[in-house]
Amino acid sequence: GVKRWESLSARELREVCNVRKLVVDSNSDRSELLERMRQDLSWENMSEAQLREECLGNGIALPQDSTSTKLISRLRQALRWEQATIEQLQQVCAKQYCDPAGLTREEMLAFLKSFRPRQPQ
Repeated sequence: GVKRWESLSARELREVCNVRKLVVDSNSDRSELLERMRQDLSWENMSEAQLREECLGNGIALPQDSTSTKLISRLRQALRWEQATIEQLQQVCAKQYCDPAGLTREEMLAFLKSFRPRQPQ
C-alpha cells in the first residue's frame, strides 16, 4: 500500500502506475505520482454509492451498468482528460462526434465527462 510506495523512486512509481493502468506524464515528479496513486487507491476503497457520488460531484456521467469497476474506470478516464493537451482533447471530442472548433478546454472536458458511451448491442 501507500507506506511501501513512499520509499520508491519516481521511475519505480511510474512502473506501479503503469501496472495500475494509470496514465502519468513522464515529467511527473514523485509527489505527483504518489498523489495520483493515493487518489486511485481511495477510489478502490470506496463503496459503489460513494463512487457514484464522486462521479456526479465531478460532473461525470454514470455508466448504464454502474459497477464499482466501471465507475473507477470513468474516474480514471476523466483524470486522463484533465491532463490532456488541447490537441488531445480536440481529437477525443471529434471521435465522440463533437466538433471541438471554438470550444474552450473547460467546454471540451465538460462534454467528455457528460458523454455516456453507448452499450454494445
